[in-house]
Amino acid sequence: MEEFVTRREFLEFKKQVEQKTEEIKTVKVEVGSQDVTTRLDALEQGQKRLEEGQKELSRKQDEQFTSIKKEFASIEERQKM
Repeated sequence: MEEFVTRREFLEFKKQVEQKTEEIKTVKVEVGSQDVTTRLDALEQGQKRLEEGQKELSRKQDEQFTSIKKEFASIEERQKM
């Protein structure tokens, strides 16, 4: 069976519900910020190692190119004789 509620009962119920309802306060949460910072630092260090390795390879390549160029020039000189 349905029960009918009077306006007065409704207003009392509404008042109870409003009293139970509280404003939700926002909270700023920084989860894992230290973990993220640590990972970024590790990536940055890895990037620096890669750049240094790349510079070293480039330097060695330049040395080899210079050496081959000198050797080629020497062979040309010998052939002219």
